[in-house]
Amino acid sequence: MIANIVAVTIPLLALSLHASPFEIGLLATSRGVVYFVWTFVAGYALARHDRRRVLLLATMLDLAAVLLFYLSRVPSELIVLRALEGLAMATFWPTLESLIAKIRTSRESGDALRGFNISWGLGQMIGPIIAGSVIMFFDVRKPFLVAAAFAILNAILILRYKSASHIVDQNKRPVASLGGMPAKLILTVAFLGGIASVFFAFFPVFAVTLEISALEIGILLFLFGLTRVLVFHRAPSIQARPYLRMLLASLGFLMVYVGNRFLMYVGVVVLAAGLSLLYAYALDLVLRGDDLSVRRRAGVFEGLLGVGSMVGPFLAGFVAEFSFAYTFMAVALASLLFAAVLKLLEIHSARAYSC
Repeated sequence: MIANIVAVTIPLLALSLHASPFEIGLLATSRGVVYFVWTFVAGYALARHDRRRVLLLATMLDLAAVLLFYLSRVPSELIVLRALEGLAMATFWPTLESLIAKIRTSRESGDALRGFNISWGLGQMIGPIIAGSVIMFFDVRKPFLVAAAFAILNAILILRYKSASHIVDQNKRPVASLGGMPAKLILTVAFLGGIASVFFAFFPVFAVTLEISALEIGILLFLFGLTRVLVFHRAPSIQARPYLRMLLASLGFLMVYVGNRFLMYVGVVVLAAGLSLLYAYALDLVLRGDDLSVRRRAGVFEGLLGVGSMVGPFLAGFVAEFSFAYTFMAVALASLLFAAVLKLLEIHSARAYSC
């Protein structure tokens, strides 16, 4: 919820502070750099620490970041504070994801994974609506106070959380560890992090250039979140191959690029479906095995997302200097190319297996 309120508000605040398109890209890049580095550290260094304390620490860092966002006055301050927010999220997500694997049976684990994906999908539905509404009726800074209230509530819930350390992990299905993750999975997670970050970094600003209000931006991102919830609910029964999921994301970016109001709504839904299917596919592969190795792989998984979120918006910032619309066209073409790469890797793996 907090991250989604911030994701909508930060680009609009940066625009109001006269940030350049490249600086808007740097907002996501600074977060991605810290996220990339710290998720690997968090996955290993924090693997044996009490989850509740780690989650509480991350929430306090997030609270500090959103309050400082509220007080910021120049784009350079936002860039630095995005790094602080990245540190908070890089501590929070690997720890939270490792909880999903600490379940007794594989069936329960699947239910837990679905519930986890749906829960943050709900946050992605509600957060943008809250941000858009508050901006419309108050100003572009007030959503940070709402985010701070949610951070305090989150801290209270964490303090009430009872550790699940008594649960015995029986989900021992083998899966690649840090050194053995398949190339296709590594590439997919990093690319997914890149294109998703570009969307969240530039979509609100692109929408403003099309004279779309903050409230309608919130509605569009609400549809994005709603689609994610529905897809996450059905993801275990969807057998589409990774390259088909990437093609779906490419189509969504292309529809958004066109700029037509109707196609933009459809494109946001199509894009959300493609990204959600890719995320569910990757996370399911990562969160298998014993508890300690899962906590470490969760750090690697989030670190790979961080690589993408570090590189993607940085490159997109250069393209956006020409036009925000060109950014979405470039990502659509890159996603199409990457879908072809995934298909070629699939063919190569099939041939190697047959030999």
